[in-house]
This record gives sequence, C-alpha cells and structure tokens, in this order.
Amino acid sequence: MSEEAKARIAAAVKKAAAARGNTKGPHVALDPKPAKALEILSLGSMSFPDSLWENHLTQTALDFLFTPEGGIPKATNWILVGDPGVGKSTVGMDTLASLTEQGAKCLFVSAEMTRVDLAKYVQRFPRLSTLQTLFLGEFIDHNPQTILEQALDLGFDVVLIDSFVEVQECVQESLKISSVVAQKWLVDLMKSHNMGGNPQSKFTTFLCIQQVTKDGVFLGSNRLKHATTGMLEMRFDEEDKSITFLEFTKNRRGSIGKRLYFDLRNGGEIIWAEPTVEPQELPTEERVQKQILDGDSLEMRALARLYPD
Repeated sequence: MSEEAKARIAAAVKKAAAARGNTKGPHVALDPKPAKALEILSLGSMSFPDSLWENHLTQTALDFLFTPEGGIPKATNWILVGDPGVGKSTVGMDTLASLTEQGAKCLFVSAEMTRVDLAKYVQRFPRLSTLQTLFLGEFIDHNPQTILEQALDLGFDVVLIDSFVEVQECVQESLKISSVVAQKWLVDLMKSHNMGGNPQSKFTTFLCIQQVTKDGVFLGSNRLKHATTGMLEMRFDEEDKSITFLEFTKNRRGSIGKRLYFDLRNGGEIIWAEPTVEPQELPTEERVQKQILDGDSLEMRALARLYPD
C-alpha cells in the first residue's frame, strides 16, 4: 500500500472519529468567561445580610425535615429524586403552593408537562392554581436558554424545576451543544441566583426534580451532586407499596435517614403523617403534636416552639 493511500485511510478514520464524537453537539462553552483572579478569604471576613438566614416556611412537617430549626434555607439547591409515580411533581408543586401562601415569590418551571397536563392537576389539587408557571418546553425552538435567564431575572425566592434533565436537554437540543456544556450552564445559572445574581438581589433557592435509572440510581454528574445542598429521595415503602415517604440521603443543613411519610390518596391535599397513623383520622394540630412526641429531641424542641400548646 502506498504512503498516499495510507494517508487517505488515516484521514478518513480521523474524520469518522470526529463525527462520532460530535453526535451530542460541539463541546464548547456557551459564553466563555475571563479567568477568575485568585482570592483567598478569611472565613470571618465574609458578610451577608441577616435576611439570608430567615428560612422559607411551608408551615407543614416538611419544614423540619429540611432543617432542625424549621424551613427551607435561602440560597440553596435541593435535588428531589424517586420512584416513578411516587408523587415527585405533586409534592414539589404542593410545597411551592405552601411557600406561596406564606408570602414567598415562587416560580414553577415545567419542562415535562403541558398546559393540559397541569390543568388536570389543578382539578385534583385546586390550591396549585396559584402557581406562577413557565412552560419551558414551549420555547424549544425559541432559545429556551434566554427564556429561562429572563424569567429568573424577575427575582424569585424559590424555583421548582421539573425536571433538571429535561431543562438541560431542552437547551442542549435547541443550541446543539453537548450535555456537559448544557448541564454546566444550568448549574452555573442556579449558583448565580443563589448569590443574588438578579436585579432584585433575591437569594434564590432551587428545588430540582431529577430522573433516576430503572434501578433507582440518580441521573447526574458529580458536578451536579456537589452543587446541591441536599438529596431528597421519595420512595415506596419496601413492604407496603401503598405507603410513601421522603428521606434525605444528603443534607448539609439538617439530618439524614429520617423518614417523613405522606399520603396523596385523599385528593386536594397532601397529608403528612407518621407510618403508624391513619392520616385522614387526625386533624392537623394532632398530627403535629404526634410528631413532637415521636420525633428526636431536636425536632421536638423546634416543633414545640411553633406549637407551644
């Protein structure tokens, strides 16, 4: 074989390899940024407004699953994963509705469900009708990256994303970029708004629903895992699949391994309860008092302050 033929074959192989490597789009940055100058800080020199430490309250037992003092902290990112059909979207939207009722400015970013899907949700859960919603999937042909950036610049206290991977893939497909670049953009966007990177200087908190594999394994890179404050799993009970619960497997602001059981079957309201209690038989205050009695000492003190009687 001549040297010329060898060269042509080598060139063809390189071209084919390059084509295979670009099936998910070019691995380029969306907006190259200048190098950040080295900065080493004394921890005592950091200063934040006192309002940053005021948690967002849902006024449900969910508050004490997130933190021992109660509430969802500002400037944090939470990943919600779980079994198919366990109620991730419903619990996420119900939490957002509770936060809205308590005065928080909230946004629901839906990249999976359509307007018709959510209209049906509202029929079952009327309290969700107050949710401010961005149907990001409707903008897949109109630069969803810019649309989401513009929406977040309106300044929100809490944003629910359903789901993280769908938003990532929506931007990835629209801009013809790689999954790595799309994920980096979304993580960086969240971190920017965590630190008040919007005209209203809101320290935005993100609740992100994320998909799992058939084996229940989290879908996401280490970069995404490291950018999150906590990983909240929603599961069916191992012995009774009609029973569902939430449990943190990672939580920088609170405890892990503690289960909070809930019931979606009554319709119109999510009932939070301990596993040995029939939730529909107990009014709200009695349910809370039972959690005081059954909880650990830290939660007992926090709940007792909220319900002193």
